Amino acid sequence: MDFNNASDLVNGMKEYFDTHDVRKSDIFTYDTAVLTKDPDPRLKALVDKDKYGEYIGCCARSWISSDGVGGVTFYLRPDGRPAGVWKSVGMMGDIYEIFDYREGYYTGAMYSIIGSMESKANFVYYVTDEGGRVTEMITVYGGMTIINSKKINITRIKLEYDGDKTVLKSDITYVYQKTSEGYELIGQEDNNDIGDRVIDDQSGLCEELRSRIKDGMTLEEIVKTFFEVIKNAPENPEEDVEYVAGSNPYFNPFREDNCTLKLVRSTPTEGDEYYQLDMTVKFEPEPDDIPFDHKIKGKSNDSLLRSILRSGSYKTLKPLQIKAVDIEVYET
Repeated sequence: MDFNNASDLVNGMKEYFDTHDVRKSDIFTYDTAVLTKDPDPRLKALVDKDKYGEYIGCCARSWISSDGVGGVTFYLRPDGRPAGVWKSVGMMGDIYEIFDYREGYYTGAMYSIIGSMESKANFVYYVTDEGGRVTEMITVYGGMTIINSKKINITRIKLEYDGDKTVLKSDITYVYQKTSEGYELIGQEDNNDIGDRVIDDQSGLCEELRSRIKDGMTLEEIVKTFFEVIKNAPENPEEDVEYVAGSNPYFNPFREDNCTLKLVRSTPTEGDEYYQLDMTVKFEPEPDDIPFDHKIKGKSNDSLLRSILRSGSYKTLKPLQIKAVDIEVYET
């Protein structure tokens, strides 16, 4: 396998998908463990040391880090390495990443299954060093749908290590044109090029928000104060402001309870992570069911505020007694 040859990468993917059936995969013969709020020690060790997907796979990492998801099932080999991961997405939908270990690398084949329909999705090559640590992740996007396409995208993420710390060396997407002789490189994009990115760790906003939120404030006053404070932040074209409240229809092992209202402002770090100013309002008593709302805006915070004040979750939570307001900044 020549990992620098696009044709080899595509052909290796095709060979795997042509010769493997996810429904008959041997992953189902291995021990299973579900990631919960208090995970199995084997999963905790994998997840705690993972940063880019080098231990638990790109697919699992994206599920765990995204909002409103949990309950990821791992199929664990006797040596502790994942044989596969599975996530149910409801409505008879399932997503898998199946791992196949080889000398010097392993692969992650991603499948999406809805009822009887099956899609062979992205395919990842995890290139390892002599110690078994991943030094490069090469993702062929589109799975089998790209075999007859004129263009393909391949992303290469290169990693290096400083002791136990994983360091992102580069993250580049390459665009190839299909020719009669294989694939010709026609363009590339550096995904880690921060350019004129505005870096704001939001610690100042956090302190200001904490100082302005007082006991006895109404929910409307608290929500409006959040938006007043973030207006003082440096203008940031990559800002996202997110609102989540109510009874989440997706099981989330990391969420303490359903009776919360959460506002989050996200801005990028110098790497590929994010600073998140997180304000969580907790209530009592806790109703059995609260309308679920999940809203996000990148620019117009005023329109998001109006949308929140009209939402079903806000109207249901508004008359309840406020138990606590937690305000923190996290780096994901």
